[in-house]
Amino acid sequence: MRCSTEMTSYVTFMGCIINTEEDATFLSEKGIIDNYFGTGEQVSLFFKNTGKNVAFSISKSFLSNVFEGVNEHTS
Repeated sequence: MRCSTEMTSYVTFMGCIINTEEDATFLSEKGIIDNYFGTGEQVSLFFKNTGKNVAFSISKSFLSNVFEGVNEHTS
């Protein structure tokens, strides 16, 4: 089940940092993500909807340090 847990962590993380169409467009323009959907809005909606209603524990995630770093940077 490790793959499932890692995928959940990734999707949750991306859903946290992509809140708007502009966020998705910025990450795409910087080469951080590839946009195969067409618009930044579609990318944003994908991550918002994919991670919706998913049980998730940041402290148990392999990305816990990344979540903490982003929170510190944006606070």
